Amino acid sequence: MRLTIKKVLKSKLSFFTISHGLVHTITGSLAPVLPLIRSEFNLSYTLIGALTLLSSLTLGIASIPAGVISDRVNRLKFVSSMFMLIGILCALFLLATKLWIIILLFSFLFLCFSIFHPSAQVSLFYEYSCKRGSTFGIYESGGNFGMFLAPILAGFIGSKFGWRSVYGIWSVPAIIVALLAWFKSAEKGTKNYIYNSNKPFTKETFHWIRFVLAHRELRSIFIIQGIFGLLWAVVVFIPLFLVDKRGFSVEGAGLILALFLLGGVVGKIMGGKLCDKWGKKKVIISCFFLLGLFYPLIPFIFGFTLILVFLASSVIFFMIVPVLLTSVADFTQEGLGLTMGF
Repeated sequence: MRLTIKKVLKSKLSFFTISHGLVHTITGSLAPVLPLIRSEFNLSYTLIGALTLLSSLTLGIASIPAGVISDRVNRLKFVSSMFMLIGILCALFLLATKLWIIILLFSFLFLCFSIFHPSAQVSLFYEYSCKRGSTFGIYESGGNFGMFLAPILAGFIGSKFGWRSVYGIWSVPAIIVALLAWFKSAEKGTKNYIYNSNKPFTKETFHWIRFVLAHRELRSIFIIQGIFGLLWAVVVFIPLFLVDKRGFSVEGAGLILALFLLGGVVGKIMGGKLCDKWGKKKVIISCFFLLGLFYPLIPFIFGFTLILVFLASSVIFFMIVPVLLTSVADFTQEGLGLTMGF
């Protein structure tokens, strides 16, 4: 299927790309409102760390069983149910006053988000039999745009109306997307390939975990993902580095980080297209080679040159993501949801 602009706008790809942006806008809203939550409940940094760790672990670990379920059900309806629950949970933040209820709501919220990525990725895999790199690149660009918007919107809304209002507002687009997904699932010609298995859910999950760990190629892909995660950990410290070592204001450092995330929109689309054109290995090797050149330069450069290096690093850094997704998707079709979740 050729990815023309007209087809993209009317396709599942446009729906999942926009939905991906909303997912990362809501999840990315936690960081900018943390100071407000900390002030209201007088929390220590340790408790704040525990809250964010619990949310991240919930999202990560739950992605594996969510992937298994996504292989067995109507994925658009599954995503629709997820967004409806997210809309309800976000609205409940407006009523919650006790800390333990808020922690519980965040846990359930991130648990719901674990459904989205494997469901969306498996749907796109079956919908687009060719140009998968370009497909995943466009889909992933929505996530970066959401990450770019999250601190800007959440910071503004939270400072004006309080942190609860941020989630109250997000409940509206979440419910709208839930209804759109439900209606889209009923459209004529909508495909939903289901992986049929006679094994019980738990047995099926452990079977595919063993399958993933037993194959060298998949292990290599996940090791590369781990290295990518370590590089992402460096990105988190960009604002601190700019403020403490380069004399940037907090606002200026935040703007650079936002531009870094926005550059990922270009990077992911480029990475997907080059993956289809050059092949996965060439793109991965080229990206890590260039990052190996750019990252060591950062401590030794200043001013506008530093900003240019950050932006170039952003494009190269995020080019890796659609290549990794394509590598996993091309490896196996059976148990694809769990593999994606893993």
